[in-house]
Amino acid sequence: MEIENDGVTPFDGTVEFNNGQRVFVKESDADGDFNNGSVFFKTQGVKGTKVSQSNTGASNTDSIQKIRLEFKSVTGPITKRELLLGFSEHTTDGYDYGYDAEAHDASNNDLNLAMGGKHMNMQAYGAITADKVVPLHFRSSGDNSFEIEISETENIDAGQEVYLRDNLTGDYFNLMQDQPYRFTSAQGVFNNRLQLVFQDAASALSTAEASTEENYMYYDKEGNILYVKKMSGDVAKFVLYSITGQSMMALTDVEASTLSNGIKLPEMASGTYIAVFRLDTNQVLTKKLVKN
Repeated sequence: MEIENDGVTPFDGTVEFNNGQRVFVKESDADGDFNNGSVFFKTQGVKGTKVSQSNTGASNTDSIQKIRLEFKSVTGPITKRELLLGFSEHTTDGYDYGYDAEAHDASNNDLNLAMGGKHMNMQAYGAITADKVVPLHFRSSGDNSFEIEISETENIDAGQEVYLRDNLTGDYFNLMQDQPYRFTSAQGVFNNRLQLVFQDAASALSTAEASTEENYMYYDKEGNILYVKKMSGDVAKFVLYSITGQSMMALTDVEASTLSNGIKLPEMASGTYIAVFRLDTNQVLTKKLVKN
């Protein structure tokens, strides 16, 4: 945007307005106060440092923990994406009006937050818990390499664990160590490869083992049948993934009797697969299957 000289004030050049200068404000809070309602307003906080509530204009009862993720290419087409995640007691893992923003500019090399099949750039969640899982949607246009890191946090305790879980490699990478996670990828869409989690591999494994024992999951390789008994809740959705993230089978509203009698799985090539059960309580249980 160019501004013409008024003939009085010396002026030379142009003034540029871009998306980086925008402030996100809930409609219900847009009362003229610059900070009021700006839930995801970018402050000058740094990674691992709390920002005082007096600086943000938020009350102690309305604080929100924020994590900014930066995704960019190392090799391949130049790519960069910034994602903003918020966590609090007054938001949910579902859609929260005034807090969430969908991505409308997705590219062939991209990373987004996942919600109900949509690609999100900003999303609020419920409070951080050890078993919380934040799914990420990832796409690659070819044999490229990328890196993901936390660029900034706000109201996050220094001792809070934040890991990037790579379901393809099995890596749990500590994003709070001021280093990016680097990885490579072939061409494709991988909506189940990367997740943000809040406990390390050892803690997650002990939780998974306890859940598996409680619910008794058994894979019959000969018959290619998966049995699940004593499930602690109703299964809202069951999905079988290949290790590369491809969905091999999906079922909704699976009855306990169906699980107990066994689910006949589709014909699969030799390899590793992951069975994912999402309960009606939103708890997620997984079982690794090895097909010989």
